[in-house]
Amino acid sequence: MSSEPRTRLRKFLFTAVLLLVFLTSLLLGELYTRSRSVSTDFAKFLFFTEFKIDRWEYLSQNSTIHQLDVVMESFPNIQYTEQPEANRPPFDQIPHPFEVKHNRFGFRDQDFVLDRNKRQIMVLGDSIAFGKGVTVEERFTTLLAERLENVQVFNLGLQGCTAECMSRLWKQYATYLEPDLLLIQASGNDLDQILWKESAENRLPGFRLRALRIVQHSRLAQWVLFLRGTDRISQQMRVAKQTVVDSKGSFVTAMYESANRRNVPIWIINLPYAYDYHYGEHMTELCTQNACRPEIKVEFGRSEADLNCSTGLSEATEDFVSKTAQQMPLTEEQLSRVFPYRRCFHDVVHLTKHGHAVVSEQVYSAIKDSVSD
Repeated sequence: MSSEPRTRLRKFLFTAVLLLVFLTSLLLGELYTRSRSVSTDFAKFLFFTEFKIDRWEYLSQNSTIHQLDVVMESFPNIQYTEQPEANRPPFDQIPHPFEVKHNRFGFRDQDFVLDRNKRQIMVLGDSIAFGKGVTVEERFTTLLAERLENVQVFNLGLQGCTAECMSRLWKQYATYLEPDLLLIQASGNDLDQILWKESAENRLPGFRLRALRIVQHSRLAQWVLFLRGTDRISQQMRVAKQTVVDSKGSFVTAMYESANRRNVPIWIINLPYAYDYHYGEHMTELCTQNACRPEIKVEFGRSEADLNCSTGLSEATEDFVSKTAQQMPLTEEQLSRVFPYRRCFHDVVHLTKHGHAVVSEQVYSAIKDSVSD
């Protein structure tokens, strides 16, 4: 064999050995990262990768249902059973059907019959105020009305409602209801939809959807990205909040100014997602000292009143955390650290009856003196 073929063979073997060593190192690294213990922060990182992939794909395929005119379309005096959404993961699905009945205005509430001998509270919100996954009797607005004497609570919550949606509802119904107090349950839809849109248009820090699909299959790749601080949800949330403030601020400010002219106090309910990130700052940031009262920042695990939310005190039941653990390379114990008050949530955002009870308790404590005679 001449020297030239031998040289080519040696180069080929050398390259093959290097490639084999590289692939073996990747395999060992993958096995190592899958065997090592997972911190709470890394468990959040792994969950958010899966969550964003699924959520952004869903929004891309169902963008029309979140259009403002569709969300605000009125269906008066109808009654139906809302079923769990087919093919949705457990962290983004109400697990059971629930009954819905609309009043003559198209809201899930009793008819708005005003008693001028009582004070009126107008509630704006999204699917949380609407009561997705719970009965009307279990909603925080109903529980609140039961505790407040000589007060009527009118719930105008709509599924999919955003800050702009609430501003329109205020303009449409403020004159009719003439509320003495405005309660705004700040919507998580604002951040949710902006995160998706900013990512789709390549304006969001961190990985795009296509890149997320690639790294989701490798624990080693995700660990490296986590150590580098790449694609952290907190940075994306800050960008999304500021984008909402910049793009929707005029609608929100107009609502605040209108309420202020009517001498209607505004209280903003700032709720957390199930992983404890509060998503109402975009509404409170637009408040001036004169327009809004201090926000009601709902905290779970704060007092004995919400012990039912604590996983350590709950009976053994299968919920979205246990079901998610069956579908992800994370144990239930690891996900339990990501969602410490899981019994208060049906999924990442929607409250169970326990969660509504906590909200009712904390809202009542905040506003009771404002509406007392």
